[in-house]
Amino acid sequence: GLTATPERGDDNELGDFFDEISYQYNLADGIRDGFLSPIKGKRITDVDIDISDLSFSSSGEFSKESEKQIEERVLKNIDAMAEAIFRETIEKKTLVFTVNVKIADILAIKLKKLGLKAQSLSYKTDKKVRKQIIDDYRKSKITHLVNATLLSTGFDCPDINAIVLAKPTNSRVLLSQQVGRGTRIFEGKTECTIFDF
Repeated sequence: GLTATPERGDDNELGDFFDEISYQYNLADGIRDGFLSPIKGKRITDVDIDISDLSFSSSGEFSKESEKQIEERVLKNIDAMAEAIFRETIEKKTLVFTVNVKIADILAIKLKKLGLKAQSLSYKTDKKVRKQIIDDYRKSKITHLVNATLLSTGFDCPDINAIVLAKPTNSRVLLSQQVGRGTRIFEGKTECTIFDF
C-alpha cells in the first residue's frame, strides 16, 4: 500500500490493513532533500481570538456546538484579521483557510476593499465559476484565495508562498494538509510562510 496520509482523521486505522510501515518519508525529509519548499511559521498576535473554552471532536475538528461561537468571535475580529492579512501578505500569493463560507465571503470582500485581488471560494460556489476562479488564481489574476473547507486536499498551485490559517483545528492531519498546499517548489520561491491566527 501507498498513502500520503498515514495519519487519518476518519477513524480508519491503516493497521487494520497493513502489518508494518516499510518506508516512511515525511515533510521534513522532503524539505531537507529539496523536493519541498521550506516553511516558516509566523503567529499573528495583534488579533486575539480565544478558543480555549470551546470543544473539539475526537478527530480534532471543532464540534458543531462550537461552530457558531467560533464564527461570532471571528466576525468580531474580522477587520483586524483582514488588516493583518493585508500587511503580512501584500506581495505574496496567498491561500486562506477559514471557519466557514460566511467568513470566507466576508473576509474576501474586506481584503478587496483594502486593495488586494481577493476572491472567496467554497463548496457553494457554482462548479463553472469555481473552475474560473481557480484558473484566475493560477494565473495570478487573483492573489488571495479565501476558501472554506474546499482546498485542503487535492489542490496544487506551486507558486503559493503564503498560507493563512484562520480556522482553528486540533487535527494534525488537517493542519498538515493545509500547510502542504504551500510546500510545492517553484522557480524563484524560497519559502512558504504560514500565518496563524
